[in-house]
Amino acid sequence: MSRSFERKVEKNRRKLQLDQKNKGIKPAGALGSRGEGVIYKGRNVLLPAFLVLLGVLYGVLGIVSDGGDVNYTLYVVTVALYFVLGVVVFLRKPYLRIHKNKLFTSKFNRDRSLDSGAIAKIKWSKNAITIVAKTKEPNWTFSRTRNFFNTEEMGATLQQFAATHGIELEKK
Repeated sequence: MSRSFERKVEKNRRKLQLDQKNKGIKPAGALGSRGEGVIYKGRNVLLPAFLVLLGVLYGVLGIVSDGGDVNYTLYVVTVALYFVLGVVVFLRKPYLRIHKNKLFTSKFNRDRSLDSGAIAKIKWSKNAITIVAKTKEPNWTFSRTRNFFNTEEMGATLQQFAATHGIELEKK
């Protein structure tokens, strides 16, 4: 970026913060799993294992086949990228952050939030917690078996959240 553009961005950021301060609006906090509130992290294992397995399969097929008109460098890069993608997906932990009146999570590599007024009910079972939205947004499911979430602790915190905001809690 050019220096003049950076100065404009910085000037507008300061102006926005000053306007928010004058109006009594608290500046936006950190998004994602770094913000305030109780955070529960899981571990994504199935997709990374599948990607690494696919990389191994392609690697073995490349060794076994005769090679013909295949660009060897491009082939090795493709196999290596499957491994890298598997590691990246493994290191990016799924999470649920419970804030005062909002819930946050990441779905399809985007941070999502759900206001307490937009939650229809919370279903809590031994191995999974499902948050059902009033809107068209799909249900959020946090599973002990698939993503290794601690559903007992998470359920207890969500029970307090539901009691505070008058949300129906269905315990199985």
